Amino acid sequence: MSTTALILLIVGIFVVQLAIFIPLIGWMRKKAAAITDQMRAALGDDIVWGPAPGYYGGATATYPKAKGNAILAVTTTTLECRRLLGDPLHVSLDRIKAIREDEWFKGSYRGGRMNLILQLDDGASVAFQADDLASLRAAIEKRA
Repeated sequence: MSTTALILLIVGIFVVQLAIFIPLIGWMRKKAAAITDQMRAALGDDIVWGPAPGYYGGATATYPKAKGNAILAVTTTTLECRRLLGDPLHVSLDRIKAIREDEWFKGSYRGGRMNLILQLDDGASVAFQADDLASLRAAIEKRA
């Protein structure tokens, strides 16, 4: 394969990648904005933290194991997690027995970002990430 053909192949692959990922990122932003608006409307005055972009890091039991981008909010009684792809999660604050932070959860390390790991009364652990992890933790601890 000549140098010109190789360069054209690489440029072609790059263009295809752009054609796929630019609309996908736009869709994800619109979906996140819609979920945020829905959460504000549905939860109303019960919201004490959020809604804010975050990440669902999975669970050891009880909740889905699939990880993904999400919108998080804390109400007076629950931690609400609406994933961009997948069903919403509701973690009752009454079920939280311990809270800890760690860079690792279930063998996953995500760019050095800390996981907020909730230990539940049934022994399951659930992990979340948010830009302002300290205020998320404070909102949960204040009500749990």
